[in-house]
Amino acid sequence: MAGETLAQLDPLYFLDYAVFTGAVRQYASKTLEEEFRADPNPLRRRLHLLNLVKEEYAAYEDAGAVLNAFLDYREGKVEVPIASLQHGAAWGKQHLSA
Repeated sequence: MAGETLAQLDPLYFLDYAVFTGAVRQYASKTLEEEFRADPNPLRRRLHLLNLVKEEYAAYEDAGAVLNAFLDYREGKVEVPIASLQHGAAWGKQHLSA
């Protein structure tokens, strides 16, 4: 049952995720850049820059997870690529919370 649901979600999930998160990150980056330029306070400017770097890092991290999901699918480790993302999230919770 769960495998069937994943198979139905899979083709559109990656596209929707990329479009949505890309739009949100573009908005956040643009806003942070505008705030950075307009803010005369050096401490807040550093915080704006730090948040901008954090957004960029998260984008690369997501891209890596998606690419890894497709590689896992290609190697036959998972039946559908989205299953790899679920496994990765479960692994992270198990190993990073300790």
